[in-house]
Amino acid sequence: MKRVIKNYNTIQAHHIALIEEAYPLGINQEDIISLRMPGGKYLSCLEVKTDEIVYLFRMDDGMIQMLEEETGDDFSIDGDDLDLEGGNDDGGSDDSDDWDD
Repeated sequence: MKRVIKNYNTIQAHHIALIEEAYPLGINQEDIISLRMPGGKYLSCLEVKTDEIVYLFRMDDGMIQMLEEETGDDFSIDGDDLDLEGGNDDGGSDDSDDWDD
């Protein structure tokens, strides 16, 4: 199964639709996973699985702002409660499929 990490710079409308479908009521801290990347950095992500791809959406301030602007009124984000330490975009590659399980 292909694995892809996306950030707010590369997210498209169909990705937002996938997030809304997977989390119809919105997201909160319990939905965020933390992955240890090579080099010891941590990445805060929202996981969405399809039949062919596992997406990890980097959860940082930019992604939260994007989701707040692009999702419907029924979708809520408990942004004040999200712990995104280590999940900020560090300017690295936009997409990756080489994260560890």
